[in-house]
Amino acid sequence: IGSAYPSVGESLEASKKAVALYKEAGDKDGEGSALLSVAICSISGNKKNSGEALTAVKEAVAIFKTSGNLYKEAVCMNTMSQVNMLEGDGPGAKDAAQKAMMLFHQAGEPAGIEVASSNIVQANSVGVTHTMARLMFDDNSTAHIEVSELCSQESLESIIETMHCLAVEKQLKAV
Repeated sequence: IGSAYPSVGESLEASKKAVALYKEAGDKDGEGSALLSVAICSISGNKKNSGEALTAVKEAVAIFKTSGNLYKEAVCMNTMSQVNMLEGDGPGAKDAAQKAMMLFHQAGEPAGIEVASSNIVQANSVGVTHTMARLMFDDNSTAHIEVSELCSQESLESIIETMHCLAVEKQLKAV
């Protein structure tokens, strides 16, 4: 069908051709798989087209739901979750990932359950604005760190690094 890398444009075109060929041949499973490939190629590389991806993956979901292929339907729902995250739709991403997890469970696919579970966690942070942790020193050589649950990992790591660098200079005694 095509591969998302390294030449996404060629892969996307090959996937679209495959959709048409499978459709013409009446091969619904092949058509659904090719639609999934269109969705993946549409969100890969530099030129992301999440609208095209969402349309393709919804069509693929419908095909696999009709055929009863739980595994492929789950893969499509997981892809839909990723597309929704790119669109900034956290609730939609979480809903799709939860459906994917349920389908992977019904299909007996533990690896798929893990991936869908990870998408649920990621979907919870879509649209959340992270804040920076702040580091202050007082006159008593004490470091004060101001954090919240929205602090980014990078800002916390930066503070630790800064404290290590300034520990001698500031004669740091406590945090």
